[in-house]
Amino acid sequence: MGIIITGTLRVFVSIPMSGRSPEEFEERLNKTQKYLLSTLKDIRFDYTEIQFVDTFTAEIPVQYKYSWIKTKQWLLGNALNMMSSCDVVLFADDWYEARGCLVEKYVCDLYNIPHIIEGDNPDKVQLVFGKDSFQ
Repeated sequence: MGIIITGTLRVFVSIPMSGRSPEEFEERLNKTQKYLLSTLKDIRFDYTEIQFVDTFTAEIPVQYKYSWIKTKQWLLGNALNMMSSCDVVLFADDWYEARGCLVEKYVCDLYNIPHIIEGDNPDKVQLVFGKDSFQ
């Protein structure tokens, strides 16, 4: 039995960004979102709409722009903050190739955040909540 989420389903999409132009990122994002939409037909949800959280438009504060490592740290912290406001995290099928995605996946596993990995067989997709969350 799946979970039931009513109202708007907020989705955070975890996609490796390094080495991708904004156009390539947008193309990859669209592909991953289409996977989710086709997969949701096979999972029990009661939602009125799906809202994908825009993770690419964050403006990096000026104090972090001049250090590569500080920029990466800020982007990861910002991503985790955005992830906390979502119902489901969707991982692109190449999530394991990026450190930021690896951290996001670890956080999902550690805190029992419901997530789906692109390419998983829809029959085997299960969203699991932790013992202290609603079911």
